[in-house]
Amino acid sequence: MTTSRSFRHIHQALYALKPAMLDKIRGQTVMKLMRRNAQDHAHDPALYSSPTHQYKVLNSMTWQEVHQSAAQLAAFLLNRKITKQTVLVMSRNRPEHFIADLAALYAHNTPASMYTTLTSEQIADIVKVTHASCIIIDDIEMYHRVEQALQSIPHRPLLILMAPHPKKYLDTIGWSAAIREGRSRLTHHQQTIDKIISDSSAQDVACIIFTSGTTGKPKGAMLNHENVLFAAATIQVVGTEHIPRAKLVSYLPLAHVFERVVGYYGWIYSRHVVYCVWSVNELKEAIVAVQPTIFVGVPRVYEKIEQGIRSKLASSVLSGLFQCALANATYCQHLKQAQKNIPRWRKWLHGFFSHLLFRRIRHSIGLDDCKLCLSGSAPLDSEVIGFFAAMDLSIVEGYGLTENSAPATVSWNEDLFRNMRRFFKSQNIELPSSFVCMPGRVGLPMPGTKVRTDAQGAISVYGPHVFKGYLHDQRQTDAALDRKWLRTGDLGTIHPSGELEIVGRKKDLIILSNGKNIAPRHIESAIARHPLVAHVCLCGDGMAYLAAMICLRYDGGEKRYAKSHHIRFHTRRQLASNPTIQRLIRDHIADVNRHFSRPEQVKYFHLTSDVWSSDTGELTPTLKLKRRIIIDQYSQQIQTIYEKHDPNQHQNGEG
Repeated sequence: MTTSRSFRHIHQALYALKPAMLDKIRGQTVMKLMRRNAQDHAHDPALYSSPTHQYKVLNSMTWQEVHQSAAQLAAFLLNRKITKQTVLVMSRNRPEHFIADLAALYAHNTPASMYTTLTSEQIADIVKVTHASCIIIDDIEMYHRVEQALQSIPHRPLLILMAPHPKKYLDTIGWSAAIREGRSRLTHHQQTIDKIISDSSAQDVACIIFTSGTTGKPKGAMLNHENVLFAAATIQVVGTEHIPRAKLVSYLPLAHVFERVVGYYGWIYSRHVVYCVWSVNELKEAIVAVQPTIFVGVPRVYEKIEQGIRSKLASSVLSGLFQCALANATYCQHLKQAQKNIPRWRKWLHGFFSHLLFRRIRHSIGLDDCKLCLSGSAPLDSEVIGFFAAMDLSIVEGYGLTENSAPATVSWNEDLFRNMRRFFKSQNIELPSSFVCMPGRVGLPMPGTKVRTDAQGAISVYGPHVFKGYLHDQRQTDAALDRKWLRTGDLGTIHPSGELEIVGRKKDLIILSNGKNIAPRHIESAIARHPLVAHVCLCGDGMAYLAAMICLRYDGGEKRYAKSHHIRFHTRRQLASNPTIQRLIRDHIADVNRHFSRPEQVKYFHLTSDVWSSDTGELTPTLKLKRRIIIDQYSQQIQTIYEKHDPNQHQNGEG
C-alpha cells in the first residue's frame, strides 16, 4: 500500500532526474534531430495525410522526404534573403505546416504558428510584434484575412499560399512554385543550410507561441530548443517510450503548445508516425480509420466522445447491459482507489463485459489500439475520466502552460507508474510498489521539474522547460518570472501524496458580493455533463449568487434527446425555450447543486439558442471559454436575471 510517507520526498526524487533528462537532449536541437531521422530512418513513414479528406485513402511522406522538402523551402527563403527573421504559418494540420516550420528553422528563421480562426485585427497585432518577413498561408479564405490585416502594416511580408495559386494574386507565390524555386537553388544553398543546422544551439529560439488570448491581446512566448526537447523527452520517459512506432492523429492547432510539443516536437524526438487531420470535424472518421496508439485530446473532445457513446447506446437494445457493465466497472475503480481488494467475481464480470461490449465500443470510436490517452489544456471532469477508465481507456491528465512548454505535472496510471519505476531504478532510485492517482488531481511533477504553491495557493513551476520570456515585452516577462520560477496564474494545493490539485485560475475566480471566491470550472463541468448541454459559463462577480449561461448541443445529439423525451422542435430557439427542456435542465442543476456548498450553487440560468465555437468567438481554438466575451455578449440576459430575481430567493430557474 502506498502511504503519504512513501511519497513525502517524491518531488525531490523527480527533480533529481533533471541531469538524466538533460543528458538525453544534450547538444541537440529540433533541426539536428530531424536531420538525424532523415539519415538513420530515411525510408520510414513519418507523415500521413488525406488529400480527399477520406481517411481510408492516405498519402505518406518518409523522414527523408519531409527533410528534403523542408530543405528545398529553406533554400527558397534563403534565395529571397529571408533569414534571421520571423516566419508566420497560418495553416490547418497538414504536411506543409510541418515542412514550413522546419524550413523556417533550416533558413535560420524563427517560426510562429497562428490560429486559423484569428481575425484580421489579431493577425495584424502578431505581424507588428514579430516584424514577420514571410507568412505561409493555408487557403484563400485565410489569405483574405491576412491581406486585410496587412493594410495597417507599414512593411509587406512575402506571402506563400499552400492552396492552388490563382493568377490574380500576383503579389503571392504558390507553395509548389516556392518548392520548385528552392529545388533549383538547393545546391547553391545546401552548404549554408547544413551549417545552420550544425551550428544551431539549444538556447536558440525554436518557436514563438502566442497565447490564445482568452483575455487581452496575445503574448508571444519564446521557447528555445532546450525547452521544447526537454518537454518532449520527459513525455517519452513518462508515457511513450514503451509504445514503439506510435501512431498519433494531429488535429489540435499546431499554434497551441499541447499539440505542438506532443504532436510535433514529440514526433521528431520519438519518431512517432503522425496522421494529419484537417479539422476537428473530421476527427471521428480519422481515428476510426487510423486506430491511433496515442490519442491527444482536450476536455471538450473527451466529453463529446462520452456524450456520443451514451446518446447512441441510450436508444439501443444494449442500453441496459451497458449500464450494468458501467456500474460494475465504476465500483471496481472505487475499490481500487481506496486500495481495497476487488472480489474475484467482479473482476471476472468486468473481463466478460470488456470482451463482449467495451472492446466493440472502443473499436467503434477508434481507440481499441490506444495505449495512452492524454488530456491537457484545461481540467478534465473526474466523472469523464471514470467513464473512460471503465472501458479500459485510462486518460492521463497533464497540467502546464505555454510558458513551460506544456507538461509540468502528469497523473500516473498503472502503466505510467511502471514506466517511471523502471526509469527511477535505472537512476538508482527506488519507488514504492504501487501508486494510485486520485481523480480530480493532475498528478506529480514531470522528471526534472519543481512545482510549489504559496500561502494563497498560487502555483509556480521551475525547470529546463520554462521559457525565457515574451517577445518584445519585458514588463510581462518580469510579471511571469520570479527568479526563473514561472508564476502560472493558477491556484491549487499539493496533497501529502505529492499530487497537485488545481482549484482554478486567478483570473477566472468569481467574487460574490459577500466576499466568497468561487472557482467556476468544476461547477461548469458538472452542469455540462447533462447530455443536452454543450458549454456552461458561470457569472456573478459582485452579485449575491451565481447564474449560468448555458449553450445547448446542436450537433445532432439534441434531436435524439428530444425524441426520447417526446419533444418536438424545428429550430434551436424552439428547443432552448421549450418548457420541458427548461424543466429538465432546472432539475439537473438542482441535482448538481447538492454536491456544492451554498455559495457555489447556481440559482438561475439562461439557455441560449446560439452555437458557441472558436469561429463565432466564444471559445478558444482548444475549446476553452472566453469568459469576458461571453459575459459581454449576454450582458442583457445576465442583467435581466439579477434584476428579476430577489437575491434572497434560492430556487434556481430559467432567466
